[in-house]
Amino acid sequence: MKQHSLGIHKLIKPDGTWSEGVELDQFLVSHFCNLYKDRPINNSAVDSILSHSPHSISPAQNASLTRPTDALELFGVLSAMADSSAPGPDGFTVKFFKQCWLLLAQDLVDACNDFLSGTAIPKALGAAWLCLIPKSPAASSPNDFRPIALCNVGSKLFTKLLFSRLAPLLPGLISAEQSAFVKGRNITDNLLLVQEMLTRINRRRKDRNLLLKIDFKSAFDSVNWDFLRCPSGPWLQ
Repeated sequence: MKQHSLGIHKLIKPDGTWSEGVELDQFLVSHFCNLYKDRPINNSAVDSILSHSPHSISPAQNASLTRPTDALELFGVLSAMADSSAPGPDGFTVKFFKQCWLLLAQDLVDACNDFLSGTAIPKALGAAWLCLIPKSPAASSPNDFRPIALCNVGSKLFTKLLFSRLAPLLPGLISAEQSAFVKGRNITDNLLLVQEMLTRINRRRKDRNLLLKIDFKSAFDSVNWDFLRCPSGPWLQ
């Protein structure tokens, strides 16, 4: 009964009709394929943006990021992962990797070093389940759900290793105006900054003022992969 209640049984389509059963499966697949499909980018605009992006990572830092790993470093990354973390399509949990570490260690180290040397992650390892989390109890359309990718632990292990190496460099790569997702910074700093700006504007200007907040719909879902590869070139390669 609990699993049945957690399922999605019908959703409203753009034309106002309900989709359910087999049609619902096709409707959701079509929606997310359209959401994640590649879209054209303005190459001249990308070049203009990159012209203002300094090559912040030095060759020595780059070599440190991509240096071969060993069992000790990789197990440290694995140990920081929660046992209860949801598994990906292969079904293997973090707890399984921890308990079978002595058996898996060398294969994982070899695979991770292939990844660090530029070898693409196999499609099966990079696969993920897309779990739809309702944004509200009355969710009735695909846009009312937040898609969460449940990745295989193996691929998460590799990317978390790279992030653990990159994290100490982020404060020097990301401008001070970006206050979220950087260790040592707090998003509330920007909230206080906006309040201070409003106070000063209201004091200096007695006429009408305008403050705009730009919110990108599905920002992380709709970013073009080629665009991500472009700025990564000067920083990570």
